[in-house]
Amino acid sequence: MQKSDSLPNTLNQRQRDTIRLLLEQFQVEIISAVYWRNEAPWYLDLRKVHDSFFLFPVKGELHFYSEGQCHSVKPGQFVMLADGVEHAIELKDGHSKLEQIAIHAYIQNIWQMPFLSLCPNVIGTLPNKASWFLEMKEFIHVLNLDKVSGQQWGEGLIRRLLISQITQFDLSIAQEVKNIDPRIEAAVLKIHNHYKDGIMIEQLAEDCRLSTVQFRKLFLRYTGLSPKIYLEQYRLKKAAFALKNTASSIKRIAADVAGLNNVQYFHAVFKKAYGMTPSQYRNTPTEGP
Repeated sequence: MQKSDSLPNTLNQRQRDTIRLLLEQFQVEIISAVYWRNEAPWYLDLRKVHDSFFLFPVKGELHFYSEGQCHSVKPGQFVMLADGVEHAIELKDGHSKLEQIAIHAYIQNIWQMPFLSLCPNVIGTLPNKASWFLEMKEFIHVLNLDKVSGQQWGEGLIRRLLISQITQFDLSIAQEVKNIDPRIEAAVLKIHNHYKDGIMIEQLAEDCRLSTVQFRKLFLRYTGLSPKIYLEQYRLKKAAFALKNTASSIKRIAADVAGLNNVQYFHAVFKKAYGMTPSQYRNTPTEGP
């Protein structure tokens, strides 16, 4: 005779809800993953990045400075920082060499809310550092050879990493995600799925069965941005990703990704958002994590 075992429930309701939120509402998109070898003295000046940032010391210890606090980070621990948070890093005194893995990713829901912005924890713990380090090295190797396979592997890796923090170290979110108006959700999803097309704000409003004025007000209430600015920022984010990860010409990216046939205008809006022209952004080498 045999029967299935339902297994004990080891997760509390809050853990289950956080996992469901992560898996159902948030998308993961890997921007870069690099294994760095550094020698003392090494430091990274105060900066902000426009994505979620993970840093794993493999050999050597770090001082990580963020929001008025200094964290000591050693192998087996890692940094997980939400988009746009100012930070600085330095190799800890007494260490002559440093090996570290840096991963940049977008982990956002349809409102462009970074998942890590909901998490009070800045420092995480690897449950089995040797196996995680091995997998991350293999993932980086594959990502360098094949962007598609590497992207899929990286998405799964980041999700499993965050789930391990929820299940084993009780990572929790600091607030509830706002209720979503289904009309605005549908409009945002249409922008995400058709941002390369000639989307008109008036058509989005009509699809929602709202006047253009009502639609703009409701969209602003839920996203914090006007529909026009939201669409422009989403296209620029996709254009920035294409500049770093494809060989397409700037003219092609401007037209196909940003929806702009005027290359000069694309240069102007991109520079305003990123502080440099598209060509400067593409040619700027990655000098550190």
